[in-house]
Amino acid sequence: MTRSYEYNLDRKRYDVQSSKTQNNHARMQVAGAIRSLRSNLGMSQEEFASMLGRSRDTIVSAENGSESIPVGLLGEIAYYTNKKLIVEFK
Repeated sequence: MTRSYEYNLDRKRYDVQSSKTQNNHARMQVAGAIRSLRSNLGMSQEEFASMLGRSRDTIVSAENGSESIPVGLLGEIAYYTNKKLIVEFK
Protein backbone atom coordinates (compact mmCIF):
# COMPACT_ATOMS: atom_id res chain seq x y z
CA MET A 1 0.00 0.00 0.00
CA THR A 2 1.12 3.49 -0.73
CA ARG A 3 1.35 6.16 1.93
CA SER A 4 -1.45 8.17 0.34
CA TYR A 5 -3.73 5.11 0.27
CA GLU A 6 -3.03 4.42 3.95
CA TYR A 7 -3.62 8.09 4.77
CA ASN A 8 -6.95 8.03 2.94
CA LEU A 9 -8.03 4.88 4.80
CA ASP A 10 -7.11 6.44 8.14
CA ARG A 11 -8.90 9.64 7.21
CA LYS A 12 -12.09 7.75 6.27
CA ARG A 13 -12.02 5.87 9.59
CA TYR A 14 -11.60 9.17 11.44
CA ASP A 15 -14.40 10.84 9.45
CA VAL A 16 -16.81 7.97 10.18
CA GLN A 17 -15.99 8.09 13.90
CA SER A 18 -16.26 11.89 13.96
CA SER A 19 -19.63 11.73 12.21
CA LYS A 20 -20.93 9.17 14.72
CA THR A 21 -19.77 11.37 17.60
CA GLN A 22 -21.49 14.42 16.12
CA ASN A 23 -24.70 12.44 15.55
CA ASN A 24 -24.69 11.17 19.14
CA HIS A 25 -24.11 14.68 20.46
CA ALA A 26 -26.94 16.12 18.35
CA ARG A 27 -29.30 13.31 19.38
CA MET A 28 -28.56 13.96 23.06
CA GLN A 29 -29.14 17.70 22.64
CA VAL A 30 -32.52 17.04 21.06
CA ALA A 31 -33.36 14.48 23.76
CA GLY A 32 -32.57 17.02 26.47
CA ALA A 33 -34.65 19.69 24.76
CA ILE A 34 -37.67 17.37 24.57
CA ARG A 35 -37.30 16.34 28.21
CA SER A 36 -36.98 19.99 29.32
CA LEU A 37 -40.00 21.04 27.28
CA ARG A 38 -42.16 18.27 28.70
CA SER A 39 -40.99 19.02 32.21
CA ASN A 40 -41.62 22.76 31.80
CA LEU A 41 -45.14 21.93 30.68
CA GLY A 42 -45.60 19.98 33.90
CA MET A 43 -46.53 16.82 32.04
CA SER A 44 -45.64 13.20 32.69
CA GLN A 45 -44.27 11.12 29.85
CA GLU A 46 -47.64 9.40 29.64
CA GLU A 47 -49.53 12.70 29.39
CA PHE A 48 -47.09 14.05 26.81
CA ALA A 49 -47.37 10.89 24.73
CA SER A 50 -51.17 11.02 24.91
CA MET A 51 -51.21 14.64 23.74
CA LEU A 52 -49.08 13.65 20.73
CA GLY A 53 -51.03 10.47 20.00
CA ARG A 54 -47.87 8.44 20.57
CA SER A 55 -46.86 5.70 22.95
CA ARG A 56 -44.99 6.39 26.17
CA ASP A 57 -42.17 4.21 24.80
CA THR A 58 -41.74 6.70 21.94
CA ILE A 59 -41.32 9.54 24.43
CA VAL A 60 -38.94 7.50 26.57
CA SER A 61 -36.78 6.75 23.50
CA ALA A 62 -36.87 10.39 22.42
CA GLU A 63 -35.88 11.62 25.88
CA ASN A 64 -33.05 9.19 26.50
CA GLY A 65 -31.55 9.59 23.02
CA SER A 66 -31.45 5.85 22.41
CA GLU A 67 -32.81 6.25 18.88
CA SER A 68 -32.78 8.91 16.21
CA ILE A 69 -35.82 11.13 16.51
CA PRO A 70 -37.82 11.52 13.29
CA VAL A 71 -38.21 15.10 12.08
CA GLY A 72 -41.95 14.47 11.85
CA LEU A 73 -42.11 13.82 15.58
CA LEU A 74 -40.24 17.05 16.27
CA GLY A 75 -42.76 18.88 14.10
CA GLU A 76 -45.65 17.30 15.99
CA ILE A 77 -44.12 18.26 19.33
CA ALA A 78 -43.72 21.86 18.14
CA TYR A 79 -47.27 21.96 16.81
CA TYR A 80 -49.00 20.47 19.86
CA THR A 81 -46.98 22.58 22.31
CA ASN A 82 -47.40 25.77 20.28
CA LYS A 83 -43.62 26.13 19.94
CA LYS A 84 -41.45 26.97 16.98
CA LEU A 85 -39.03 24.30 15.76
CA ILE A 86 -35.67 25.86 14.92
CA VAL A 87 -32.68 23.96 13.51
CA GLU A 88 -29.28 25.64 13.59
CA PHE A 89 -25.95 24.77 12.05
CA LYS A 90 -23.09 26.57 13.76
